[in-house]
Amino acid sequence: MKHWSNFGAEVRDQALPKGPSCGVGRLLRGLHPEAREEIEKALGDGNLSTTAIHRALRTRLGQGAPSAWTLGNHRRGNCRCQDEA
Repeated sequence: MKHWSNFGAEVRDQALPKGPSCGVGRLLRGLHPEAREEIEKALGDGNLSTTAIHRALRTRLGQGAPSAWTLGNHRRGNCRCQDEA
């Protein structure tokens, strides 16, 4: 039996990354660098609403566009992308 003094470290090793796997991150990784750069600029621009970004992506990508919720989650940093960077 292992010594219990290491239990805290074992728990930390078992922790999952925060948030769900990110559809925005998956989309960005699959895009041409120019498209990725433009979308990242839009996501970082606080003057642009998440809904407007979603509508523009939906126009270009159809059903393959991430949902507005996923875009907002990504913009708030509540996904795994921040951990993967």
